[in-house]
Amino acid sequence: MNKYKFIFWIGLILVMYGCEKHDFLADRVTTGQQTSSTYWELSSTTISAGNNVPFTVQFFNAEGVPIDRMEVWYSEEEHKAMSISCPNLVTEYVKSFSSSEVVHINQKKVGYEFSESLWDNDKRNYLFNSSFPTSNSLKPVSWTNVADFDMEKFNSLFPATFATEFKAELYTELEAKTKYSDLRKLVLSMEVMDEEELLSYTDSTFNDNSQSWEYWIKDSSKSAVKAKYDAIEFKDLIYDAANSIYKVSYEKNFTLDACFKVIDKNGNTGVSESKTITLN
Repeated sequence: MNKYKFIFWIGLILVMYGCEKHDFLADRVTTGQQTSSTYWELSSTTISAGNNVPFTVQFFNAEGVPIDRMEVWYSEEEHKAMSISCPNLVTEYVKSFSSSEVVHINQKKVGYEFSESLWDNDKRNYLFNSSFPTSNSLKPVSWTNVADFDMEKFNSLFPATFATEFKAELYTELEAKTKYSDLRKLVLSMEVMDEEELLSYTDSTFNDNSQSWEYWIKDSSKSAVKAKYDAIEFKDLIYDAANSIYKVSYEKNFTLDACFKVIDKNGNTGVSESKTITLN
């Protein structure tokens, strides 16, 4: 009798476990209207800003729900890369900065009417060929290695403190003893002092290990040298006399993150894979 009771209780536990397991799965299964399957192809992913982007799209609704309309949506992302450099050194000093920012997030750009005449018997899909617009305002901007420097334009393109930070960071670099040769080349090429004056601010010692002389600015002369450096205009620091250009570079361009949407009469939306489009 004990044997049968034991089997009974084991069986009851298994049934209860099975019920619990079934409920566990049921709680996690959701049902809903299947959206339209959508396959979108672009003629090119590089387009001149202001031009239309041709495309082909295939779609169908597996549930047989009538299609209501189609739409193209995209986000606009702005990419900037900028740098300035001082070429008047033994080793050119460069300050650079880059950023990417979504300036318009996932907006509807154009809508299309649906018609049953789009059905393609051979492909067993709806087939639609069209295009969508891009904005002429998203054309790339480039200002690089210019022959004539415009400080007002520089300030309109670069962060407000970029030039000030560049000049301060460059001098911090030049203060290091190992950068004396860079400092020397800069102040002499800028003609803020001559060789004799620089030597009056300089101390030196012979390094037995390297078998060479080492030079640096005396502590008592650092303020005088800094004043000479501060007198140099920013635009002169970035001027490359050998090539008659100012070493400035600013590049801005845009990309679009686009998708095609098919909306059925029940309000369900089928969305294609997103496409990244570079505007030039």
